[in-house]
Amino acid sequence: MFSPNSPPTDAPKTRSRMRRILPKETTQSHQLAREDSVTPSVGRQAREDNAPTRARKAAREEEDGPKEKDKKDESIVWTKNTKYAVSLLPALPDCLKNSGSVIGVADPRHRHALIINDTSAWVWNYTDIHSLPHTYLFMLPQDESPNHNRDMPFPLGTLVSPSANSEEPGLVVVMPMSGRIAYWEAIGSAAAEGLFAKRRGVEGKVHLAPGENVTTICSIEPAGFILSLSSGHLAHLALRDAAGRPGIQITLLRDSSFMSNIFGALRGGSHRRDLVAVRAGRVGRMGERETVVATARGGLSKWYVQRSGSYETKPEVDLRETMIRAVERAAPIAVHRNREQFCILDMAIATTFDNDGTDLREQDVDLFILVGYVGPDEDDSLYALLEVKLTQSGRGDIRTVHPINCYTTPIEASRHSRPRIHIPKPRNTAFIVFTRAVVILSNIKPNEGGGRRTITEDDMDVDRQLLQEEEEEEMKVIFEDVVDFRGDANIDIVGSGGEDILFETFQPEGSFGHSGEDISHKKIVNPGVVLIARGAGVLRVEAFDAEDKRQRGRAIPTEEMVKSKIEQAVFFGHIGQNPLNFAGRKEVQFPLEEIENAALQISKEILTTSSAYIAPMLPSMERHLQLRGQRLRGLAEHLSLTYGPLSEPTRWQLLQDAEKLEAARGIWINYDERNTREEGAGEILPTIVQCMLDPSDTDVSDAVRVWFQKFVPDVGCLMQCAKVALMEKTTCGRRERTALVVADAEANDIVISGLQAAFDFRINSAGLYGFDGLIDEKGILINAQGFPDPWASPPDLLHAIDGQHEHSIHLIKGLWGPDIDRGKDTVERIALQIEELAEVLCRLFTERIRWYEQQSSLDEEMKARARDVRERYEKQRGGWVKPLVGLGRADAAYAIAERYQDFRTLVELASAELIQVETTPIDNLDEDQRLLVSQKRTDAVKRLEGYLERFKAPFAIEFYEYQIENGKLQELLEEFQTFQGYLTKFLHSSDRYAKLAWIYDASLGEYDRAGETLVRVALSQEDGLWNKKVELSIAKLCKLAALPDNQVLGSLQYMQNWQDESFTLIEIQELVYDYLQSFVRGAIDKEAEVDIAMKEKGRLVEKRLETKKLFKQALERLFNLKILQPEILIELLTLMEADENFPQFYHALVALGKSGLPIERYNLAEQSIWRRCYIQNDWIKILDTKKKTDEDVKDEIQNTYLYMTISKGLQTGLFEGPHTMRILIPEQSLYSENFDELRVRFAQADDAELAALSMDLTSENKLLHQYISKAKLTAWIGAVQATAQDDLAAEHEEGDEDIEIS
Repeated sequence: MFSPNSPPTDAPKTRSRMRRILPKETTQSHQLAREDSVTPSVGRQAREDNAPTRARKAAREEEDGPKEKDKKDESIVWTKNTKYAVSLLPALPDCLKNSGSVIGVADPRHRHALIINDTSAWVWNYTDIHSLPHTYLFMLPQDESPNHNRDMPFPLGTLVSPSANSEEPGLVVVMPMSGRIAYWEAIGSAAAEGLFAKRRGVEGKVHLAPGENVTTICSIEPAGFILSLSSGHLAHLALRDAAGRPGIQITLLRDSSFMSNIFGALRGGSHRRDLVAVRAGRVGRMGERETVVATARGGLSKWYVQRSGSYETKPEVDLRETMIRAVERAAPIAVHRNREQFCILDMAIATTFDNDGTDLREQDVDLFILVGYVGPDEDDSLYALLEVKLTQSGRGDIRTVHPINCYTTPIEASRHSRPRIHIPKPRNTAFIVFTRAVVILSNIKPNEGGGRRTITEDDMDVDRQLLQEEEEEEMKVIFEDVVDFRGDANIDIVGSGGEDILFETFQPEGSFGHSGEDISHKKIVNPGVVLIARGAGVLRVEAFDAEDKRQRGRAIPTEEMVKSKIEQAVFFGHIGQNPLNFAGRKEVQFPLEEIENAALQISKEILTTSSAYIAPMLPSMERHLQLRGQRLRGLAEHLSLTYGPLSEPTRWQLLQDAEKLEAARGIWINYDERNTREEGAGEILPTIVQCMLDPSDTDVSDAVRVWFQKFVPDVGCLMQCAKVALMEKTTCGRRERTALVVADAEANDIVISGLQAAFDFRINSAGLYGFDGLIDEKGILINAQGFPDPWASPPDLLHAIDGQHEHSIHLIKGLWGPDIDRGKDTVERIALQIEELAEVLCRLFTERIRWYEQQSSLDEEMKARARDVRERYEKQRGGWVKPLVGLGRADAAYAIAERYQDFRTLVELASAELIQVETTPIDNLDEDQRLLVSQKRTDAVKRLEGYLERFKAPFAIEFYEYQIENGKLQELLEEFQTFQGYLTKFLHSSDRYAKLAWIYDASLGEYDRAGETLVRVALSQEDGLWNKKVELSIAKLCKLAALPDNQVLGSLQYMQNWQDESFTLIEIQELVYDYLQSFVRGAIDKEAEVDIAMKEKGRLVEKRLETKKLFKQALERLFNLKILQPEILIELLTLMEADENFPQFYHALVALGKSGLPIERYNLAEQSIWRRCYIQNDWIKILDTKKKTDEDVKDEIQNTYLYMTISKGLQTGLFEGPHTMRILIPEQSLYSENFDELRVRFAQADDAELAALSMDLTSENKLLHQYISKAKLTAWIGAVQATAQDDLAAEHEEGDEDIEIS
């Protein structure tokens, strides 16, 4: 028995009377909740509460700002874009909250929904504004499914148009297995009658063959209903008799062919068709209704049915093969599919329903058919939407094929899983409803007179490539997307219904006419589909394809599509318990570059409030900034979860955008609190904003709010202008000092609050943006190579904040002290701000330096910038930190210096503290005070020791350099012995500290190292002759002390040789000094000594300017007891006028042998010695042997400087042994006149000086050339050498004889 029951006891006791469903009286507005606000978290459970939806709405409206909205619109927007929107309607009956299996029907014509399970049926107005709508419950017979077999079909039902005297729809229910039918003329009256009787309504039955059941029921009103049977037959159901009284009448519909009638009569024979769709078309004369039937195998047939049950049919058209080929052309992947899996899944009629008086049989029918390759073993399915024209002649033409690329999930085997197509008026958009998804295809309006290519069976043999190109061109204008549920949401779509566009007609105010021209139309319902979703409620998916005709046919670029997808996730994914899937689908993939570009564009739109999804303004600007920050966070989370890792520069830019918003929020909070605390105190920020904005933007009541609404990307410039605004306030007339302090504090707050908020956000959000472990504890990128320029530390901002810090220091100096009373709180706040500014400056300079240095491998200009900024930073940072001590913030000064490892400042602070303690007079202090001073000194020493332990060598180096600079050499060598290893490395790290290093080494017993150090000092650093000699002597003692006791005597010869090597040059210089002293005795000063020596011994260079200059410089160093380098000593010896009593050329050769010069410079010096030795005598005169005896010639040769030099060298063994000196012949002694040789010796000289020197040397060459050519000097060199050897041998013989005689 069918029994209508009263509503559940928990239903509302009162409800408004059901509204008429006629369009002109429809008042329900479907305006969606504003998508540009952050919708509160409202889920199903919240809707079930007594809370209220209205309270939630009020909160939402407060966030969205004032706007016009239907008071009855309580729907929750789950997603929205320019093409469609998905919203949850407020009415949610209990039957949809349960987890049991149900099927449903949504009837948008009557605004009611029907839910049926095995035992019950529920009907309610789904547009009801209450969260618990008034629901009508109808109990169904239990005899068909006593065991509740899940494989048995659900009862079938549909809503019936209201009768003439009722506004409520009726209900018809069919039990599929038994064929029993029940009809209630009006659901409300049926429920009311059910209170007094167990059985009401009209009942009947359709007779079924064994094993046969009813599969679907289709409304073809006003012609009644069509029942589909599992055998493939159709039956007509009429709910009124010929007199118009309620009654059940069944008429079996048979094919018109003879054989079909026979098979129909046999009932149960082999004639079975798998009917997948029965759809009602246009309404004809006398209530006749056109009906189209589709089979899974591809058969299509038209029926013309009247309300009496009479009908007419046309032969079935088989389009299976044609459809398969068309799909294979449009989607080549279909070629590899199993053709047996191809089937029709659903069908929709796109032809208008308006009756123009034409016979239905003479009109074509436009269809949209959903086909697919569906198999039980396939991982995915292939779906396509076909536009088919079924002509009045019985021919079927396929006009377009659109493969569905965004959804390939196989159809589930369940009792309510068959897909449905809905194409609501104006038929621009198709909605394909699956169990857990809805595919949306826009711009699919049927062609009416040309445009898209019609594909018929005759086209199978034409050029396939041409057809494919034409089809691909047509497909570009179709928008395709899918709305699906998350896998964990446990939501199924159990029913749906198409909702046509709906307009409300009205006469504008002030119109007095009665013609149609005065009538206006207002759209109140967009075309869409209503979904009954088990586990969620009633959803409306509406399309905006009727909004703008110019946009309707426009192809959607990929970058626009991906941007829309991301926006939906960002702006709607946060809504509480939103079950939609925003993570994307495997079928839809976007290029990484387009994803990144879309993400950056969305981020920028959020910053500038230019996104269509963000309210332009809220009463609370802090709340507005917070909501925008939440959307940026949602953007980062969605990108990370959905699209995997983006490129580092993109993630960095997204992070920087979010930082700017947080910086702006921090500035606003500070500004708002300042105005709340001190009315009218915030003067700096408005001044900055007025300077930054265009006149058009400042012509508003609150320009500051406009800036925070639109110009957040310029927050760095805002902070940079704080100093400028402060200066303007300072110079605008005479201002009281207290007012200046307040203005300075506000300017500081702008910078500090903004940057601290930004860096705190960066540190806390590093992991979210994929920088976990890549950002240090100060919020600075560890490796910034290749990253965009950091926004928070541009050079101009660094300069501005530095100036602002300096201004605050200057201002507070005149106010700080123990007697500050007026404005004490503000002054103390500035002191705190100076601390914070010091921290900010160190952080920003560190970030900028690191970024410059890590880009320097790509750009030389970056290297220079990095060097300049680092030099400025290291020079200035002490000036930022050290003033804090005078402001009573010593601990903060130490903390900042420690954090940024400013070792120089730490050393100066700790040393100053130590000096202050040590210089404290204690004579007049009592015992306790003395103990306190002693404790302070101990603490200061421990602080330094702690830094040495913590920061190790880098701090130690800075500490030691400070002690040396300040003359604390004793403390350096004696204190902090625990860390002597650092001191050892420091002293030996540079020759600058060598004079301390040898002392320290000697104190440690490292005599050998001390000796080596002293030798290095003497040879490379010492300029004084006496000092060098002493240092070498001490070095000798150190080397001896380093030897073991049993090796001292055996090492005397080694030390003698070592001494000879080290002291020879000094001894030669002393010989020259002593020799020249005989000429300059009586000189009044060193300058006079030089002048006398130049006069007495410089006659040979008087006319040679450059060599004269060299000779004079050598004399100046000699008489000032400065060390002469070997080449200078050689120049002095060879350029001064020769003296037979002083073997100067011999000494020059000895000095050359001990010089250790590089080979090029050695050869040049050697040539100079022999060349100048040769030209000291007139060889033309000497070697003119005419009228000379052999003895005369020999005497003259023995008086030459060449002979004396060779003789002296032979006597001392200069030309023998491992360091043998050569005797160069005249040709070998000539200057090569090559500038490059001179440039090696005189690297600092310019070309003019080298040219002059070369000229002097060339004059020496000229004189020597005369002796070579005229006197044949070269030929006599051997004779001179032989004479010297003979004389030396003779002297040895005489010496031997004297020994024998004695």
